[in-house]
Amino acid sequence: MRYVFLDVDGPLNNYDTNMCVHDGSRLPSDTSYNVVYEVFGGIIYLICPHMLNNLYDVLRAYDDIKLIGISSWFRGGELNCEGVVHFERLTGLTIDGVIDYTGGGESRFTCAQKYAEDRGVDKYVIIDDLHYDHPHLVKIERDGLTQEKAQEAIRMMK
Repeated sequence: MRYVFLDVDGPLNNYDTNMCVHDGSRLPSDTSYNVVYEVFGGIIYLICPHMLNNLYDVLRAYDDIKLIGISSWFRGGELNCEGVVHFERLTGLTIDGVIDYTGGGESRFTCAQKYAEDRGVDKYVIIDDLHYDHPHLVKIERDGLTQEKAQEAIRMMK
């Protein structure tokens, strides 16, 4: 079994895609911004399809991958939270689990590592834009989940 621990903000959207939604209600007239989003309870759930396609490549690389949510989208660490519903509707993907602590910082990595260890999984990758180091981390920069970063994630789970 392999796990992909996924943060959403940063890997699947970035500053440029966030700037394309004004007041959570409309896209700018510049059609070069290609995003999908929903607004619920004053929160904008935003996904860049280009970055999402790169995630699809990661998830298709192996037959035994589970997608685990580590994002603040999944507050409370519960599979039935609003963020999971919006993520699954926007992406067509299923979140197979959520770690206990979905806030930022090194605690997120500790929880992901413990989640994997508790289930006997040693082939996993953490896709996140936090600026810490971890041996299983694919560190996302300003450009989001690029093809190069997707390939790095695939190699890390070999």
